[in-house]
Amino acid sequence: MEVTIKCMQFTCFVLLVLHLQGNLATPSKGIYDYNDVLHKSNLFYEAQRSGYISEATNRIPYRASSALGDQGYFGENLTGGWYDGLNHVKHGLPMAASVTNLAWGMIRYKEAYIDAGEWEYALENIKWATDYFIRCHSDTETYYYQVGSTDLESSYWGRPEDMTMDRPPAMVNASFPGSDVTGETAAAMAASSILFQQSDPTYSTTLLQHARELFTFANTYRGLYPGQVYSSSDYGDELGLAACWLYYATNNISYIQTAEALYDEFNLGTPSWAYSVKNKNPAVQILLYEYNQDQRYQTAITTYMNRWLPGGNVPRTPKGLAYRNKWGTLRYAANTAFLALVAADLGINPVAHRDFAKTQIRYMLGDSGRSYVVGYGVNPPERPKHKASACPDMPNTCDQSTFLSPDPNPQILYGALVGGPDANDNWVDDRSDSKTNKVTCDFNAGFQSAVAGLKYLELTGGYDYIEVIHQSIRFYEAQRSGDLPEATNRIPYRSDSALGDQGFYGEDLTGGWYDSGDHVKFGQPMAASLTNLAWGMILFEDAYRAANAWDFALEGIRWVSDYFVKCHVAPESFYYQ
Repeated sequence: MEVTIKCMQFTCFVLLVLHLQGNLATPSKGIYDYNDVLHKSNLFYEAQRSGYISEATNRIPYRASSALGDQGYFGENLTGGWYDGLNHVKHGLPMAASVTNLAWGMIRYKEAYIDAGEWEYALENIKWATDYFIRCHSDTETYYYQVGSTDLESSYWGRPEDMTMDRPPAMVNASFPGSDVTGETAAAMAASSILFQQSDPTYSTTLLQHARELFTFANTYRGLYPGQVYSSSDYGDELGLAACWLYYATNNISYIQTAEALYDEFNLGTPSWAYSVKNKNPAVQILLYEYNQDQRYQTAITTYMNRWLPGGNVPRTPKGLAYRNKWGTLRYAANTAFLALVAADLGINPVAHRDFAKTQIRYMLGDSGRSYVVGYGVNPPERPKHKASACPDMPNTCDQSTFLSPDPNPQILYGALVGGPDANDNWVDDRSDSKTNKVTCDFNAGFQSAVAGLKYLELTGGYDYIEVIHQSIRFYEAQRSGDLPEATNRIPYRSDSALGDQGFYGEDLTGGWYDSGDHVKFGQPMAASLTNLAWGMILFEDAYRAANAWDFALEGIRWVSDYFVKCHVAPESFYYQ
């Protein structure tokens, strides 16, 4: 009985801290302004926008509407979305992977965005991309994965607003499938649907419907999409990722069961070379571990992370960057830094993983002796390889001579993370070098989410109250007695029990909670626990909802209140044990 009462008190305490921390806590400010980094990274995504840009809300003065004629083979409207990086092609796979990572970071670290004043801007950026995904999904078994041609783009150095070349579309369908790009897009839309559940439930439902259809399409008609710039070697990881996010968006256990089956089918426990557009194994491992804390998933993500920690097989530069590859090396370190923070939140080697994330992100912000984020910090990049920002103010001419100019870009591409240094921390601010100065949407996604995670640590002092709430709710689920619905049971070692519980006259007394380590159902502590839990939910509903835990907590309340209804067999009769 003591265990139950202590858990009851602790749950209310956690809620109080989570609700009040923004007003009462004094965050420990580091040397880097994470608020400003989040602000500028959001601006980077705004600079990548394609389609109609409203003058009233445009915060990028050198950008305007562009590519308003983008369409499919049958005239479908394919405007919108993000240009990939330096050029003006809209590549579906990296765009979807970017949205998945951004949405994941927003789900976990919402308080960081809100405190920075960046939540609404981040939400608008997500919607800019997901609106485009909706257009690309022209019917249940057709998806446009690209608009524009890299070959046609290669001879053009100019603004997207001035483009006149053809912009051919490319699609997958049942005859020519692409499980990788459609699976990733399903994951992106499912994760994004969670973000809009409270502010725009209709839009959330729309995203979820497209995510379901895309996942069914991807899993039914299996195959690799014919992408060239962003080629793919497998699609099982994207299918697994989509199934995981569909579970978290719907609480339908069939999706997590599908994810587990895909995990086995495609050997998704295999350590990845890196977490990137091409490989999502580590993300699937973490999301499955978050569901049930199965040791095999913990072992898999620990094996991956150990390769990146000091002493692992990923080399280090003299100044401490985990150096995976000379092509855009910072994005690999940033992506793994984000995963490290999520793993730490889930209790997996938290000290080492948070330390890794801090050292890698701070390297990019200035610990290396310079900033690698355009427009931020000390000696930031001034010549990112990016066409729109390398052009002078409109209507001045922008052409190949602009690209060859040794001068800094006329426009500041705020927030863009460049490719990064060589293995000895050397870096030259050279617009022509794709290895070191290239920028893309996927470079910034894991980076932005990692920055949000570090900001969240500043707010909370290193404690993840959201995770504590979820684990406390799981404790109550582990205490359930009676008929456990297989579709929603999240405790793998529990199933139906005490189905014969009844009163003196055969009344059904199944259900309720076992008190603690034994299997007695004591009415008084159960009722006291319910009172305090309900009280906390009434007072701090916003905390539960911010943690995406409201529905789970409500199910727990109902489990007990249904039992109390059964126990109250007559106006003056109540079974207390």
